[in-house]
Amino acid sequence: MKIIWTLRYDREVVSYLYSMRNSPIASELREAIQSLQFKDDPTEGCRLAVGWDDRYEFEQSGHWIGFELVVMDKGIRVLYVTTIS
Repeated sequence: MKIIWTLRYDREVVSYLYSMRNSPIASELREAIQSLQFKDDPTEGCRLAVGWDDRYEFEQSGHWIGFELVVMDKGIRVLYVTTIS
């Protein structure tokens, strides 16, 4: 049986993506985040976020996208999208 994860976004992520809405990079970031929903293991190909044991991040289009799994609810909480400096 395939798991479909539920996405939840922190307000800062929603604001950031909205502020970039006219940028072609914004759609790439949204697609990358949405693709996590359909992975059996969303952490595959990700690294542990520095300083955290339960948060993961991956690089997309010059940005780090950070998230944590909420296994009991089959959810993914998107915590941040930040430019790599």
